[in-house]
Amino acid sequence: GSVPAVWFSLLSKHFDVQFNIVQYEGNGDAMTALMGGHVDAFITNTQQSLSYVESGDIKPITLLFDNEIPQLKGTEKLSEAYPELAQYSGFGNFFQISVHKDTPQAVIDKLTDAFMQAYNTPEFQQYIKDNGHSALGLTGAEAITYEKRHQSIASYIMYDVGATEVNPADLGIERISE
Repeated sequence: GSVPAVWFSLLSKHFDVQFNIVQYEGNGDAMTALMGGHVDAFITNTQQSLSYVESGDIKPITLLFDNEIPQLKGTEKLSEAYPELAQYSGFGNFFQISVHKDTPQAVIDKLTDAFMQAYNTPEFQQYIKDNGHSALGLTGAEAITYEKRHQSIASYIMYDVGATEVNPADLGIERISE
């Protein structure tokens, strides 16, 4: 259920094509295989690929997010080319900071405040832009809602395309529609 596996499953079903999936230990090995001509395509995050795009070593063919990435201006968004796939836009990697479920609320509040102070600095906002990330800055209920949407999309894609037999509803995962 990695992000690339979910996307390849969705694209395979939608376009009725079969991909020959090659597993790698990580993005570095997969990027080397792409640049060496050992694989034809690779789904990765912007931060991992941006320097290779800027150097001309690789060419992006579509963006899986709808937000603008200035360094990839002119790259078509999948949701524009195939509006029926727009509901999946934004499904991808994200970073979160978590604490143990029994952490006292006062500690959570202090950590959240420190995180948001660092997040809102001009230096961190520049880092986000320079690396083609999308700024979320979500905390509390908003972060939980975002994560549940992500879980729902991944779970139902894999179920709908037949990559898993377990119905996410049987696990209490609600199908989120937009």
